[in-house]
Amino acid sequence: MNLVYDFIELSFQKLIFPVERPKHTTKFTAFFLEYDAYIDDIDIFEFHAVQDRQLESHTLFQLPHNLFVVHHIKYGYIYFGASLISDACEYVGKSNKVSKSKKFIRLFPLDNDGLNFLCEFKNFFFVGYVDRNIEKPYEELY
Repeated sequence: MNLVYDFIELSFQKLIFPVERPKHTTKFTAFFLEYDAYIDDIDIFEFHAVQDRQLESHTLFQLPHNLFVVHHIKYGYIYFGASLISDACEYVGKSNKVSKSKKFIRLFPLDNDGLNFLCEFKNFFFVGYVDRNIEKPYEELY
């Protein structure tokens, strides 16, 4: 199954995992999908989340065009959109689990307020996939 990734855009269209973040930076993470999986009509993705400090795995389904949904048993339908403008983003970090030749597109929630409510009042957070086996931050590697 394809994954929803959690990356930081280090510089324009250059992605790294949060664990590779250079020291003393405050860049935020965002969710990304593999561009080829989106183009090839692969319509199921694994989306990691945390509920009350427990890691969960949810299925993100692609609907027509660039619309996606997670059906959560307790919280209902949570919708996301894909930004095709960012189709040239590439991973530039040191993970062995992500191919340097792959391109990624940004995935964003369609209802930020609803998702913030789940985070703040229900302790439910989408976290995406992060390769946590990277030993040194980005700036120490380059």
